Amino acid sequence: MIKIRASKRPEFPTWLHFLRCFCRTEAQVSQCLDILQSIIDSDNYFPSDEWKSVPKSSVGMYTKCLGILRENGLIEKKDGHYALSRDLMISLEKIIDRWRELVNAVERGEKISVK
Repeated sequence: MIKIRASKRPEFPTWLHFLRCFCRTEAQVSQCLDILQSIIDSDNYFPSDEWKSVPKSSVGMYTKCLGILRENGLIEKKDGHYALSRDLMISLEKIIDRWRELVNAVERGEKISVK
């Protein structure tokens, strides 16, 4: 389950804004972004023993941020590889589908109901 600390009206124009929901410092946000980018660059199948190739401010920061990403359900480790979590992928797909439905309804001039 993805855990997000956010205000009542969160805005996520970039991944940096999204990661701020999970991290306490900008250094953590930056490190988490580097980890996620490494996973995405490796076609969502990043070997855990290649951690040295990830840009990092320190080994401690890398380890802490890896923990933050795993604890909050953004990434998962399986068979010695890191990948974006299944929960994150499903959530993003559902958000995209719901958003399309909303936009299409508005474009058709339909009245929108939250219920």
